[in-house]
Amino acid sequence: MSDERPFRSLKFGKTLIYRKTGEEPFPHIFLDKAKPLQGWYKNATDPVRPRPCFTEATLVQPYGGYCPLSCAFCYVNMGLRGYRATKRITVCPMYVDQIHRQISRWYVASSFYITPFHEPFNVLEETYHNTRNIAGLATELGLPVFFLSRLIYPDWAKDILQANPYSYAQKSIVTSNPTIHRKLSPGGASLEDQWRDISDLRRKNIYVSIQLNPVFLGIIDEGDVLNLIRLLAKHGANHVIVKFVEVQLCSWKEFLSTVNNRFGVPSARIENLFTEVQGAQRTIPEDTRRKLHEVFQKEATSCGMTYATCYEYDRVGRNSLGRLYCTADQCHGKAVPIFYRNKLTEKFRPFDGCEPSGCLYCERKLCNHPSLTQAKAMRDKDYRIPLNSADNCSKPLT
Repeated sequence: MSDERPFRSLKFGKTLIYRKTGEEPFPHIFLDKAKPLQGWYKNATDPVRPRPCFTEATLVQPYGGYCPLSCAFCYVNMGLRGYRATKRITVCPMYVDQIHRQISRWYVASSFYITPFHEPFNVLEETYHNTRNIAGLATELGLPVFFLSRLIYPDWAKDILQANPYSYAQKSIVTSNPTIHRKLSPGGASLEDQWRDISDLRRKNIYVSIQLNPVFLGIIDEGDVLNLIRLLAKHGANHVIVKFVEVQLCSWKEFLSTVNNRFGVPSARIENLFTEVQGAQRTIPEDTRRKLHEVFQKEATSCGMTYATCYEYDRVGRNSLGRLYCTADQCHGKAVPIFYRNKLTEKFRPFDGCEPSGCLYCERKLCNHPSLTQAKAMRDKDYRIPLNSADNCSKPLT
């Protein structure tokens, strides 16, 4: 029999029900409403850590809460309150219906990013199919998707990526050392399986972008990253994104404890590395990050891959370093335009006037969209504004 109990969510402020049984693959919490779709977290004009992302993306969360991959660097699993602290995944069984209702009112959209919050192919996917169904919905509507995963891509996901020329695969791999890899991401796929999967994706003519996110200095070093870049190129990856680890100040003590317990690294060693504070984040010094980005970018280029950074700022967190080191059109690699439609009954199609650099560095601003031209943190109301419209009432494209 199932064990059902009320769970008080501190975030949503309402009673939810989770069901735990021996027959189910992982304990989880049912949500009656999931996180709605949105764009990036920050505006281009924010004074501290402004938006650094060239690539337009709609952030999708088919699963939330605790991630069973248990990565040592995961900011989600370091949550101390609410459902994250319960060690349970959250799932909304009606997620796709909720998202379908939301997007049915949109005139503009971007590639579905599945997912920056959680492993999209986690153990619950075979039961609830939220990732597969939301990716299928995007494809039916004419929108591209990209999955970010530390597991092996199922065949159905590869089929979906082949259905839209703007879709692509993304993986997160942070070390070339199999022993360290297993400690950093114990629930992820092995490195050997990752190499085979990257090669198979490329054989299927699917673009592959790799996040070295985060590069965990103190656990791995410069030589490890250079070796990883060479291995990725050998197996056919197109693009590599390097992001140095940063830690939320509220999670700092828990972070130090995790590093010491899992790797035996003294707290003092980590504290001596992470000496810069940007808003609520702690990271390694800007000079060190700049020096290593130059080395890694040069290696990626020599191996035939493009290169980018992710959420890298100067020492005060006011200016993004992204454009200095990016050798691709967009930071996630593949140039993907904004998508639009004139009528809500139509499918979305790509806007031909998009610059390859994306909204953040667009100069022509041919879309005349009040939110996109400012590279805003897009929310539901922004997506409802037609393209080539100065306000909600102006006529859309012909």
